[in-house]
Amino acid sequence: MTTDTFALFALVGGGAMAAMASAAERGRPLRWLVVGVLTGLAHLARADGVLLLAPGLLAAVFWSKERRTSSAFLVLAGYFAVMTPWWARGALAGDSPLPLGLNRTLWLLRYEDLFSYPASILTPERWWAAGLTAIGRDRLQALLTNLQSLIAVNGLIFLGPFMIVAAVENRREPIVRLSGVYLAVLIGVMSFVFPYAGARGGFFHSSSALMPVLWALAPLGLRRTVRWAAELRGWVVERAQTLYGWTAPALAGLFTFGLLWLRVIGGTPSEPAWSGSAAAYVAVAAELDSLDPSPPAVAVNNPPGFFLASRSPSVMIPNGPPEVLRAATARFNIGWVILDANRPEGLAGLYETPSSVTWLHLARRVQESRGEDILLLRVLPEGVEP
Repeated sequence: MTTDTFALFALVGGGAMAAMASAAERGRPLRWLVVGVLTGLAHLARADGVLLLAPGLLAAVFWSKERRTSSAFLVLAGYFAVMTPWWARGALAGDSPLPLGLNRTLWLLRYEDLFSYPASILTPERWWAAGLTAIGRDRLQALLTNLQSLIAVNGLIFLGPFMIVAAVENRREPIVRLSGVYLAVLIGVMSFVFPYAGARGGFFHSSSALMPVLWALAPLGLRRTVRWAAELRGWVVERAQTLYGWTAPALAGLFTFGLLWLRVIGGTPSEPAWSGSAAAYVAVAAELDSLDPSPPAVAVNNPPGFFLASRSPSVMIPNGPPEVLRAATARFNIGWVILDANRPEGLAGLYETPSSVTWLHLARRVQESRGEDILLLRVLPEGVEP
């Protein structure tokens, strides 16, 4: 069971682009409305699903055969019909239709800034003071990382060239052009606007909307390439296409199995790597229950994961030194801090020497499967000695 929306976004996002291509070719009003509805569903699946409005509106305004203004209006009408109830819920629950602090993500200087406390420290002045060199360097690095992901993940390394061949050969097809627009917008936003989130998985997950098109292009490009090579080398076209047609999916399956074994199973089927953190949190939750059966909020590296293991209310450990952690414990009524090796840089000293912070008491150590310690630190009231 997973809460990831990777497959869902691939279906909804790919469906949205297929609907765009169909609407651009046939121009029926209902199809443009469907484009908007699917784009709204994609936005519900992922926040960056809103980027699908770019190819959708472009197709409505420039590629629609007739009624261009009304086509664009129908796209927006379908989108708002889906999103308006969600925004209304946000306004009722949190006094804002959009997530609070959303604009502050523009002023990050590194990925860890996502967990800054208080968020008010993320300002344009702080961002600008870092200098254009640092700002530009990080964005170019994000661009390089995203392009590598496009080649290695979306293109499965060896299928990428065939996808490109088919895309060039079918460049006049609406679905190919719309996918190209979405890819260009996605790379731009995930490299230059949100470089840290983009390079850490944002681009990878959002590019799943392209996978139905890329998978369709791969065999077309393979067939075209084999035909060209057969003519050049004097091969029998049908025999060569049969051979390479089986080789490509076999290699893809081999690569997938290898990654599955290394990343998911980890070489030990009885102790799969994918469940290592969950098993560690179950052990920590049991120790915490023996120390404090009804704990207040817990600060931890992975709040959703720890909540699933313990059912204890959990918040994210903020990025920064112990003073920042202290402020967060007071603000959110935190009674325990669960600190593991994957801690903020500012808490490295606390992890190595727990006694260095007088308002925290090391109550227990739990060793995870990799041999690293997880510290259970009790937050002491003011004036209480450890």
